[in-house]
Amino acid sequence: MLDFVVVDIETTGLAPDINEIIEIGAVRLQSKNGEYQLAERYSQLVKPYNEIPAVVRHLTGISAQTVAHAPRFKEIAREFRDFIGEAVFVAHNALFDLRMINASFERLDQERLSNPCLDTQDMVALAFPAQTSHRLGDLVKSLNLEAADA
Repeated sequence: MLDFVVVDIETTGLAPDINEIIEIGAVRLQSKNGEYQLAERYSQLVKPYNEIPAVVRHLTGISAQTVAHAPRFKEIAREFRDFIGEAVFVAHNALFDLRMINASFERLDQERLSNPCLDTQDMVALAFPAQTSHRLGDLVKSLNLEAADA
């Protein structure tokens, strides 16, 4: 059965050509006895070359101090790619995450990810058509879920 890697990144902005990844969180789900289970976790702060804007610091809580001793993306690119492997890439607003990740690989003259992709934001739109916002935080609130370390 296929593995799934669920990814969430934080960035210095929304433009893949100029902004950078400052945090990567991912989990690998593998099928065991017909059920998907958490197999591995990947969590990495990433030190950008440029300043982290105030709006991003406020939104994420990630500051220059937070990433002062973190590696650059080029130092963790191989291990992150290896973690994803051939798994199905899953993310909320996956197109954004993939664009940012692929732009980061391209800056290093590395190949783009070409994994199959599932976008949970699209799934939310199908599952909850009356929901006016498909943002993850809004969904968590509307379903009365507890967001752990989000």
